[in-house]
Amino acid sequence: MLNGVAFEVFVNAVNLQDKSKTMDDVPLVYHANGYSGRSGNTGGSYKDNNLDDNIMNLIPDTGVVQQLSYNAGYIKNDWKNDKLDGWRYYDDIDNGSSPYAAISKFKETAAHEIGHEILQAYYGTTFSWQHKGSSYYLPQKYKTYKRRQNNY
Repeated sequence: MLNGVAFEVFVNAVNLQDKSKTMDDVPLVYHANGYSGRSGNTGGSYKDNNLDDNIMNLIPDTGVVQQLSYNAGYIKNDWKNDKLDGWRYYDDIDNGSSPYAAISKFKETAAHEIGHEILQAYYGTTFSWQHKGSSYYLPQKYKTYKRRQNNY
């Protein structure tokens, strides 16, 4: 707002100089009333001389791994021994208080996955993929560890 007048600004940033410094596109996949979609690391555009950069560049970006999934409606999760066989209703209300609020869940997941790209750019592939040391680099499995007092 400037002198009581509201302005709206639209920006379309396009890096035409150096594509190696530009983040990859982020495919968005909408899932409704069926199996849940799994979001995956959107990264892969930065080169830190890690062997995985070469391997990832050989795999076409089809949106299977590198994607953001928005899950809404009746969604089937792959939960074992669940009394509702994994089915839950994800509503489109952004209240944040429900674990099944589709918009809140999507915001958190998108920030997490895009964060991988930022971490990769500044600290390298290994750091980005290890989730602050809470998972192994390859295979991507959780480490069992005692939570620290500061709960990162």
